[in-house]
Amino acid sequence: MNGMDSTTEKKVITQAEVTAIVYAAITKEVDEEITDKNKKDNLIDDLGADSLGLSEIIMQVEDDLGINITDDEGLELTTPQKAAVFAKKALKDGRSEKYTCH
Repeated sequence: MNGMDSTTEKKVITQAEVTAIVYAAITKEVDEEITDKNKKDNLIDDLGADSLGLSEIIMQVEDDLGINITDDEGLELTTPQKAAVFAKKALKDGRSEKYTCH
């Protein structure tokens, strides 16, 4: 069991809050604030993350949002924007233990 029973309600968070959580995890790792100007930048080529940094970002997003990101899914998260879109979809699809997003 994951510690939560079926009667436990998930907290509803906004799409903007999901984006902020994802961008904060990325900012912490690449030491550059994610904004509209760089949200489409490649995490490795443009923002300087390495493979360990990408793993740290994924683990942080998983912890913060209560979702599991498979290795294959992680490979697709190449930009901050793609990571945020993925996280929002995961919450909408009910993949989080903590949150839902509408």
